[in-house]
Amino acid sequence: MTIGSSAKFQSVGKHNSLHPTCRALLDNSYPDPWEMSLVEARREFQRHKRDISGPIPSIRSIETVHAEINQRQVPITLYRPRVDKALPLAIYIHGGGFVIGEHDFYHAQCARVANAVDCIVASVGYGLSPEHRFPQPLEDCRLAYNWLLKEHEWLGIKVDNVAIYGDSAGANLAAALGVLATQGVIPAPQMIWMIYPVTDMLARTESREKYSKGFGLDESHMRWYRDQYLADSADAAKILASPGRMSGSTAAAFSPTLIQTAGFDPLKDEARELAELLYKAEQLLSYTCYEEMTHGFINAFDLLTESQMAIDEGIRWLRKYIT
Repeated sequence: MTIGSSAKFQSVGKHNSLHPTCRALLDNSYPDPWEMSLVEARREFQRHKRDISGPIPSIRSIETVHAEINQRQVPITLYRPRVDKALPLAIYIHGGGFVIGEHDFYHAQCARVANAVDCIVASVGYGLSPEHRFPQPLEDCRLAYNWLLKEHEWLGIKVDNVAIYGDSAGANLAAALGVLATQGVIPAPQMIWMIYPVTDMLARTESREKYSKGFGLDESHMRWYRDQYLADSADAAKILASPGRMSGSTAAAFSPTLIQTAGFDPLKDEARELAELLYKAEQLLSYTCYEEMTHGFINAFDLLTESQMAIDEGIRWLRKYIT
C-alpha cells in the first residue's frame, strides 16, 4: 500500500473563525502553572479535564498495572472492553506539558476509544517533570511499551496489532517512540496517531507567533514547560526531544501516521510541517486541521461536536490498522 499518494490534507470548520464555545472556555481563565505548587497545578488540570470531558462511558474494566524493569516502576491504566479474547492494543500517552498531566486524568477518552475500536487502551504514567526530566519520560514510555508486548499473554494483548497515540506533549513522546522504532529500539507499531503534537522545541513558526497569547497555550506556558522538561538547553535540538527534526530517511521508515491540529493552536504549523515531511516519505495517513478549535479541544466531549469528530477520525484509522 502506497500511503502518501492517497493521504489527505483536510480542514474541518471555518478558517479564522473561533468557535464560540472555545471562546467561552478561554474566557474562563486559569492560573498560570508557575503561580501554584506542582500538586495544585496538577489538581487544577485534572479538574479542568473532568469538567469538559463528561461522564466515563460504561466499560468492562479499568485497572492499573505496573511495568517494572531494573527497579523502575511505571503505572499503566488499562481500559478493557471485554475479557473473552485477546485484543489489539492502543498505547495512549497523555499531554499536560510533560508537567501537569497524569495518566488517569483521561478515563472518558480512553474508555471511548477502547469501546469503539474493541481494543485495550493502555494509558502510560510516565514520570513527570521537573522531577523526571528528558529523556526519562521517554524512557518510561519505552519501558512500558516493551513490557506490554513482553507480558502480552496474561494481559490478553494481540502482540502484532499495536498502535500508539497521544496529545500535545504525549504526541511528542509518541513521535519519539516512532523514531526509536525506526532505529530498531522497539518494535514498530502499526500506526501512530498524533493530536496537536509539539514537534520542535525550538520552532519559530507563524502560528507560534500569531497565537502566542490568549488562546489557551501561551508562548510563556510553552517556555515554562520546556524548561521543566529539558535539563540542558542543548537537548532541545535532539531528535528525541524534537522529533519533527527527523531526517527524510527516518520519515521513510516511520509508521503510518494520522496528525490532527487545531486552527487556533500555536503548535499548528510545526504539526503541518511534520505532516508534509511524512507525506513526502509516503507515511502520512491524513492531516486534519479542526479550524475553529484551540489547543486541548480533543477531550471536550460534552461541549464540542468537533471533539467527537476528531476522536471518531482516530477510531476509524485504529480500526483499519490494528483490528
